[in-house]
Amino acid sequence: MKFTRSAMLVAGALASLSLSAQAETVDRIVVKLKASPMMRSMSADDVSQTLQTAAGNKAKHAFTMGDGQSHVLQLPKGLSASELKAYIAKLQASGQFEAVEADVWMMPMGVTQPTDSLWNSLWGLQAISPNSSYGADFIGAWEYVNGQGVVVGIVDTGAVPHPDLGQLSPLSGNYVSAGYTFISDCYRAGTCDWTTGSRTIQPIASGLDQGDWCTSADVTNGICQQAGSSSFHGSHVAGTIAALGYNGVGVIGGAYNARILPVRALGKGGGSAVDIADAIRWAAGVHPSIPNPNPAKVINMSLGGSSATCPSFYQSAINDATNAGAIVVVAGGNENRDASQATPANCANVITVAATGKAGEKASYSNYGSKITLAAPGGNGSIRITSTVNLSADRVDLSANGAGYKGMNGTSMATPHVSAAVALMLSANPKLKFNDVVSLLKQSATAFPATGGCTTSNCGAGILNAAGAVRLAKQSAGDNTEPVITPAPTTPPVVTPAPSTPPVVTPKPTVPPVVTPAPTPVAGCYSAWAEGKTYTAGDMVTYDGRNYRAISTHVAYKGANWNPKSTGTLWQDIGACTGGSSTPAPTTAPIQTPKPTAAPIISPSPAPTLVPTQVPTTAPNPSCPAWSATTTYTAGKCVSFNGQTYTAKWWTQGEQPGAAQWGPWASQATATRK
Repeated sequence: MKFTRSAMLVAGALASLSLSAQAETVDRIVVKLKASPMMRSMSADDVSQTLQTAAGNKAKHAFTMGDGQSHVLQLPKGLSASELKAYIAKLQASGQFEAVEADVWMMPMGVTQPTDSLWNSLWGLQAISPNSSYGADFIGAWEYVNGQGVVVGIVDTGAVPHPDLGQLSPLSGNYVSAGYTFISDCYRAGTCDWTTGSRTIQPIASGLDQGDWCTSADVTNGICQQAGSSSFHGSHVAGTIAALGYNGVGVIGGAYNARILPVRALGKGGGSAVDIADAIRWAAGVHPSIPNPNPAKVINMSLGGSSATCPSFYQSAINDATNAGAIVVVAGGNENRDASQATPANCANVITVAATGKAGEKASYSNYGSKITLAAPGGNGSIRITSTVNLSADRVDLSANGAGYKGMNGTSMATPHVSAAVALMLSANPKLKFNDVVSLLKQSATAFPATGGCTTSNCGAGILNAAGAVRLAKQSAGDNTEPVITPAPTTPPVVTPAPSTPPVVTPKPTVPPVVTPAPTPVAGCYSAWAEGKTYTAGDMVTYDGRNYRAISTHVAYKGANWNPKSTGTLWQDIGACTGGSSTPAPTTAPIQTPKPTAAPIISPSPAPTLVPTQVPTTAPNPSCPAWSATTTYTAGKCVSFNGQTYTAKWWTQGEQPGAAQWGPWASQATATRK
């Protein structure tokens, strides 16, 4: 930061002075002589002598400013406010000066303390005070950036309307979208009751957290491990990341000008890794059938389940998000064991976060080990992380009385601190990739205290230092300028809901997963693109006389017409095919719908739960044709099979309805045969 000394020159009347914010006295003034032919002919020494004579009071000419016309006079002693006012008035009355003013002493602006009423309790965001408080120093980072321009996807229990977050309908505050729900069990999602026959549903175009409370009956029925109130866990996470700042209300988010993308994948008793994988892809803007015009650059996953390995379908979704340019940040887990036994903490291409208490100690519950990237404030014991929630014990309360704040502990609370810091880093340097972000977070981390149970062998590189990470991010962009403080807007502009058709985006791969080697070109051309095939990021194909490289792993679903020429989000044009004929017409390979592997049930770190709402009823649809193994079906098409009506979730051929819970078909109602 720069200490700047500046002289303020305003022609005309004397501006009002306030010395209380500067020094007790002023001992220098700045004067400008009225222009005259005689003055223009005077030497510098003559000007100096004239100034000193006119100023009196034994003032000495110190130097002439860069404009060549303004002169600094050093007074023999400091003048009080009243003395200064009288002295300047006397000089102005002489008629010789165009301007007379005090030299104003400047101090570094820094960042003003947030006006948010609960700021003093937000120790996790505050500056580091070794041996007393190990906050992540977001207030230092705010000297440079506040998260503007970065969308953060929160894969969790969903979001709620809140005066410190915004409204989901109509959109306001920091919500960029109303979000989506990817919970394929309608009871866990809160959209049907326990007596519903088939509970499989399709994704819902809303990320509203219905509540995740569990009753004793839910425990008996195997839905929940224990009874409890709704957590509104996703909204707590959202507040730590991007609660509105400097608005005089409640809390402030670490990236208080970032935008929140709510993605609901956890319901009553948690959520399936299969649902979460779909949620990840949608958050990153790479879901095969549901567009997301506001793809996240940071994806927060404050959730976890027990698994010694990261399921391949889970890892594939994370890889797709990473290849699309998203940084995935996950909780290390709350079982006080090695994080290698928890997923997604043990997945690749993620930033895995442990939790520390206010004194920098390892939180008693926090997982640990070589999978941990770094630690962050997560609370410990009675010293918790305060953030935004809904106060209902069960179903979400959408009235004004429903919004409130609550303290929680967990790696779930540590993770959004890191996500907020990553959002600030990307705001400072949007070109950062996954490996860059990890490296800068590690380089800037605050060393663990000598006592407290955390070392670099079990809690990662250190404790999150947001200010240090942002400075390194700016330097990596070649930006070494001093901070410029822009006051935060009290209320962000209202966001118009995004159109259903997403813009064409070409994500740049960052840290790719294991990639199938590209085929060897033959005379400048590659194998012809074909429908029904699975393409891995990096694969080369030829189509319509041009060569293309796959940007992300995907299936070229039959009937979807996802040819390289028309899908810039999946394929990159790398030039003409020079040595062969144009690609023949697409072949029609049958789509392979893989059987799902066993998916672990994932729970948020402080385990959340979810809320039922009203039950949609679906009448039998006699117009649905009988299912045929040889027919291709696209998303939304209905069929009748074995007395049931089914709707296709995505493109499929040959996959029998009802064969698998997580398959391509959703049961709707008993079919009526004609």
